Amino acid sequence: MLRTLNTYQELERKTAYLIGAIIITLGTWILKVLKPKLKGIWGEKKVALKLKLLSSKKYKVLNNVLIQTETRSSQLDHIIVSNYGIFVIETKNYSGWIFGHEYTREWTQTLYKRKHKFRNPIKQSKAHIRTLKDVLGTFGSIPYYPIIVFNGNATLKRITSSVPVIYGGRLLRCIKKHSNTVHLSDQEVDQIYQKIIQLNRKDRASRKLHIAKAKSYRN
Repeated sequence: MLRTLNTYQELERKTAYLIGAIIITLGTWILKVLKPKLKGIWGEKKVALKLKLLSSKKYKVLNNVLIQTETRSSQLDHIIVSNYGIFVIETKNYSGWIFGHEYTREWTQTLYKRKHKFRNPIKQSKAHIRTLKDVLGTFGSIPYYPIIVFNGNATLKRITSSVPVIYGGRLLRCIKKHSNTVHLSDQEVDQIYQKIIQLNRKDRASRKLHIAKAKSYRN
């Protein structure tokens, strides 16, 4: 009887150990898969919070906007509609050294002597602006200001670009540099803002399709 009890207890210990090992392994795998996405979400959230510091009377902010046209779809991290024009902000959350040129297809992240290629964020931002121009064409000539913001522990090493590529701490100053000339009336600002809200695709199916297309592009 005692031997049976000991065998049963040993089996319980082994089972508990096996379950614990499975949980740890599964948790590690899930964290590895989700970590880049979570970092990206957190980076966008930090920028969204910073944009709340802008005057709501002068700047209308939209975050995480998905717009689809007949030929393309664009997921824009942040859009600011103002009397001074439209600001299109692309957020990147990276660590390590960042190297890039405005006209190359990809940029390079160097981290612990390992190199990783990622899509040129300036080309991404310009593609987003083309999408906005397609859907806002009835409003005439609108100044667009692309800005690339790096959060995280990234160090911008050799960046050659006429488009601002900056750290998050410089974002508000960069936006306010363009606050001298009025290009859009208050009515136009409201109309553009409402138009973008109407075009924003929030349904899960549209967003999953966009992510799938973006992954196929990277592959």
